[in-house]
Amino acid sequence: MKNITVSVDDDLYDRARVLAAREKTSVSDLVKRFLAGLAVEEPEFERLKRQELELREKLFAEGGGLSSSENLPREDLYDRHALR
Repeated sequence: MKNITVSVDDDLYDRARVLAAREKTSVSDLVKRFLAGLAVEEPEFERLKRQELELREKLFAEGGGLSSSENLPREDLYDRHALR
């Protein structure tokens, strides 16, 4: 096991000690758990990419998305008189 040294403000250290006492653990254990969480956490970009893919799959599974049958006919699309 490796030891590391971290410098923090006195106020931050005091708040960490209070939190550790509430959880009946040590500041060292809080830091270990924090670092362990970082090591397994999915990067933000990867999480967003995965969520986008899941939403796309859900949309198309529900029949959503673009359908050519819902497009305007070419004549209506370019009917400039209807826009005035």
